[in-house]
Amino acid sequence: MQDTRSQYRSFQQYAEARLPHVAPEQSLADIFYDWLDDNPSIAQQAEDLAAIDASLQLMEEGDRGISPEELDAIIAKKTSTPSGA
Repeated sequence: MQDTRSQYRSFQQYAEARLPHVAPEQSLADIFYDWLDDNPSIAQQAEDLAAIDASLQLMEEGDRGISPEELDAIIAKKTSTPSGA
């Protein structure tokens, strides 16, 4: 587990490496959120692993989820867009 100082150093190194390639409209917050995506907290990692474990358990029980077509229909209904558009 990284402590606060090592997280700060990690972000600082990440930001310094990104700065030469940053678009003018990008903010420091944008760079920080990109860093967070690559460096999730221990709590986020635990949450992600629990979700994966729950999904694997459902698969072992025979649940295969929904098809891409069903997902498309659900999203279309929620966004009021025609399916397949």
